[in-house]
Amino acid sequence: MKRWVYAYRAVAGPPERLASALRSGVAELLKAAAVPVEGSEAVDGSFGMRLGAPIKGVPAKSVRVTAGVAAHPDNRLRIPVMWHAEPARTAFPEFEGALELEPMSEALSQLSMVGTYTLPLGAIGAAVDSTLLAGAAQRTAERLVGHVAAALEDVVRTPGKQPRAAIRSRTLRVADVMTSEPVVLDPSLPLRAAAMLLFHRRIRGAPVVTAAGELEGVLTETDLLDQEAQLASDGVATPRRRARRQGAPKRAKTVGEACTKPARVTVSDASLRAAARELLDRDVGRLVVVDAGRIVGIVTRHDVLTGLIRSDVEIQAAVEEVLDTLAEPELHAMVRWGDVTLSGAVSHPDGLSRVTHALESVDGVAGVIIDPDRMGRSGAAADDERPAVSARSEKP
Repeated sequence: MKRWVYAYRAVAGPPERLASALRSGVAELLKAAAVPVEGSEAVDGSFGMRLGAPIKGVPAKSVRVTAGVAAHPDNRLRIPVMWHAEPARTAFPEFEGALELEPMSEALSQLSMVGTYTLPLGAIGAAVDSTLLAGAAQRTAERLVGHVAAALEDVVRTPGKQPRAAIRSRTLRVADVMTSEPVVLDPSLPLRAAAMLLFHRRIRGAPVVTAAGELEGVLTETDLLDQEAQLASDGVATPRRRARRQGAPKRAKTVGEACTKPARVTVSDASLRAAARELLDRDVGRLVVVDAGRIVGIVTRHDVLTGLIRSDVEIQAAVEEVLDTLAEPELHAMVRWGDVTLSGAVSHPDGLSRVTHALESVDGVAGVIIDPDRMGRSGAAADDERPAVSARSEKP
């Protein structure tokens, strides 16, 4: 039986230097985060360290750690990490996962430890986990990530940086997620050449622009599929596809003949939510971003989804900005998986409802949870106004 653990921490510093320091010194950073076991290095590169026990009365446990080969999936640095107890390997949980470093901005990254620990001894191990070990592995991962993050910051510390300011925006804009300087197609380009270009560039659509710089339309995978399918009758086509094909040649040979017209556009300063509504209302997969009569980018449904699924680090910064703006210094927020848990005290009788409403407008916030056991007197007063403050408040 396996249990998942996930811990993360924001790390300040240039992402390239952070990644280089983690990649070259992961063993030393982990040893510094725990307690190294002297003379335990092996020829296979593994090493020993002692994990501080998060359970009272249980001594620190020695484990043998192996760090794997670094990889770079999806703009992240990922280093596999595994450990098992030493001695008595079969009697204690084993961990298998990775340390991951993901850039958040030019001066901030998120360090994560994610993986599973395997329960030993079958049903006995499961019973021990539910009664004694529950939460121990999670707290161990959180402690290790915290210490490694602090050590990384020491290695690449850059005086004068203010990393939080780079990600404080509560409302994401099209400019934050769009593809700048997109591939553009000439209307006279043969359709086969355009299909090969989209395929090899791994893009699903591109603006069609005339020699005079006029936006004529957008060529998409759907347009190309329509040409291949050549549906027998309009009765089996969607209304949008029927409308798009009206007036078009039965068998298009150029991009201009096959593309969808007109192209749907937006501006770079539009909110991501507005772009999402436009994509849905127009039933299109992408919008061309036009500023001052010039094409500056393209934003797709995938871009919008990527932007709205913000990391907890970014959401935390945006939430703290909201609390600063509302002048609530004694109210504290903790973000985990998009949920914002509030504790502390509010300054005004109606402060809790006002803060909750403001936080629900932050892009990426899944819900706001009030912790009644950790709210001060002012928070309790606000509770009277909100009969369900202990329940989760979710955006529709």
